[in-house]
Formats: sequence, structure tokens, C-alpha cells
Amino acid sequence: MKIALALGGGGSKGNAHIGVLRVLEKAGIRIGALAGTSIGGLIGAVYLAGNSPDGIEERLADMEFRRLFRRGPEANNSLLGLAGVAELLSEMIGERTFADLPIPSR
Repeated sequence: MKIALALGGGGSKGNAHIGVLRVLEKAGIRIGALAGTSIGGLIGAVYLAGNSPDGIEERLADMEFRRLFRRGPEANNSLLGLAGVAELLSEMIGERTFADLPIPSR
């Protein structure tokens, strides 16, 4: 069975998406398309790039949440930045784009 999956936002609560992906895998339910907002989009993209739910959970557990939103040199006047998020995505996805992923995603 294939489904279309939508993962929502919610900041640190987005870790719940990892459990959803794990349960779907164990039930043999395949994802035919994925859409995500905010943290749901990040978790979805990392998953579609070939990372397992366990691998994603381990990587996030190793990272301090506040490090994700540290400011980089391009964040001139912002309170928060995305330097840590960009670093994490680069490590887990590499140079791939949405077009390179095996499942349609938005």
C-alpha cells in the first residue's frame, strides 16, 4: 500500500514525525508522495534522502536544539538564524535536490 503523507510544523514537536515514519515502515506502508511544512518538511526531506527514522532520531538527539537556530554570517539583524539547520541538512542530504529524491515531495 502507498500513501501520500503530509507532515506539519511545530518546532521541537516535529520529532513526533520520526515515530510516524517508523510505524509506517513497520506496517509495510510505503510513501508515494510527501509534503511538509517547517520541521515536517525538514524531517521528510532527510527521510526521503535515504535516512532511516532511527538514524534521524540519533542525529537529532546528538544535536543541541538551540544550535539548529544559531546565526551565521548572513543573519545580519535577525534574532535567530538557520546556520545549524543548513549544516544538518548538508550533512544528511548532501548536494541532492528535491528532483533527485525517489519520491515526489513538496
